[in-house]
Amino acid sequence: MGRPIGGRDNVDQLVRKFPIRFPNRGPYVLDGELLENSRLEVSAGPRLTVMAPG
Repeated sequence: MGRPIGGRDNVDQLVRKFPIRFPNRGPYVLDGELLENSRLEVSAGPRLTVMAPG
């Protein structure tokens, strides 16, 4: 944890959102559903507070 990825062509940054582009229609899984698209954007949602019993 906390170590850089390193290596050529890798990006190691914190971002709020990023695009993913597939050469054709690429597969991805969202909430257990297999979907296909040529482009999608991944973004952070709202901050959640998780409480555990105990």
